[in-house]
Amino acid sequence: MVKALWTYLASLLEGYGIIYVSDKRFYRLKLSRYNPLQALAIDMLLHKKCIGIGSMSGSIYRVFRAGDKEYIFLGGSGDIISELVYPVNKNNKFICWGDLSKFLPKRPLFIVDNSLYHELHPKDQNRLVYQLNLFLKVLRRYIFDTHLIMNNSPIELYEKFNSIAGYNMVRWTNTKDLVNLLDKGDRIIALDPYAENIADENILRNSTTIIIGGIVDREKPIKLATKRMVDALSKKLGIEITRYRLEIDGIREAVPHRINILGEIILDTIFNKKSLKRSIMEHMSNRDIAWYIGLKIIKEKLDHDKVKEIVREIEEYRKSKIKDHVLRRAYRIAGIKI
Repeated sequence: MVKALWTYLASLLEGYGIIYVSDKRFYRLKLSRYNPLQALAIDMLLHKKCIGIGSMSGSIYRVFRAGDKEYIFLGGSGDIISELVYPVNKNNKFICWGDLSKFLPKRPLFIVDNSLYHELHPKDQNRLVYQLNLFLKVLRRYIFDTHLIMNNSPIELYEKFNSIAGYNMVRWTNTKDLVNLLDKGDRIIALDPYAENIADENILRNSTTIIIGGIVDREKPIKLATKRMVDALSKKLGIEITRYRLEIDGIREAVPHRINILGEIILDTIFNKKSLKRSIMEHMSNRDIAWYIGLKIIKEKLDHDKVKEIVREIEEYRKSKIKDHVLRRAYRIAGIKI
């Protein structure tokens, strides 16, 4: 069973509910507001730090509840205590990055292959870098940087990415090096919007390695880009990689195609055990919603009442109302004047 990184830290904290983090910067991190235990785990591994736990004193910055457990985060002045410095108070206990790294799972791996980077329009190259940076941030909600592998990336992409992503431990490889990171038991799939096979929850959850094409072709469409990339990888690696597409109710066009949003859908499905349909619906843009409803009207010959049912379903998942202009666009896609 795949578990998020923070659950391993929680197991190390068993019996302790007070965590002392003296670095105030930590509490300004966006991830610490989303899940402070996950943010703590990332910070420990990324910067080789330790945390103090037990009966220390300080100002309460955050109370975090996970299941039936409650964690009280305290803050003070100074920096997080480094691995080599321990206070003399014998009542305090410390957990360090080395303790956590022993639990760091090896899978799943996400491989972004950037071998077609130079075929992208310059604007799309910049969009790719931006989306990859956001993908890393999404990945950090669940696992760690080392689960993301950038394969066949030109130096230009490497430099652009690191200039906006900041310090990270993403792994950069070429296909020759990639062989050494894969095991014989790995279940490897590639995501391709034009693949013949259709992915479901079980395929995503049972895959140990998921390949995504580093392709953004908004300005200049690239024909069969992912297929070309996967075929080249299969040949060089000497393994068969099956391509799958994501769809919702048989509609491919409604699935978000930005790499970071695609990552959110996959990670949500794997770690939060949501249905693929629900995860896609929660992350659809207005454009995606319009195409989903419009093509569903055509495909299933829906009347107005059935459309209202679909709208209610989407709104229930998203916890927000669908705007009128989105519905008007959906009807235009379906060829219906309103």
